[in-house]
Amino acid sequence: MRLPKGHPGSWFAEWDGEKIPCIHQHRIVRGVYVDDRVNGHTAWPGFIAELRSQRRAIVTTSHPPGPDGIRRRKSYVGIWELGEVEVIEPADDTDGVMTFAMGDCVLRFRK
Repeated sequence: MRLPKGHPGSWFAEWDGEKIPCIHQHRIVRGVYVDDRVNGHTAWPGFIAELRSQRRAIVTTSHPPGPDGIRRRKSYVGIWELGEVEVIEPADDTDGVMTFAMGDCVLRFRK
């Protein structure tokens, strides 16, 4: 089976001619995705808009954070449907939080 194609630094991967947002599997707990690091990075607004628009994401596994604190993709798990994306905006010097329920897996990738 073909796998999605990602690019270093991109928060998306290409699958069947579409750009689909990627999310980290380690942030899924009991069927809910929680990212507590929504900050002033310029990629956040477009990423959140695409999650809300597409209502799906590619779940990825990641390597441990490097010296720069960034996790890099290890593998693609599959494509999941998403519930409503909710964001508590960052305040002052704190990061915001994004959450949504994980829906059905619509496509699972094999290694």
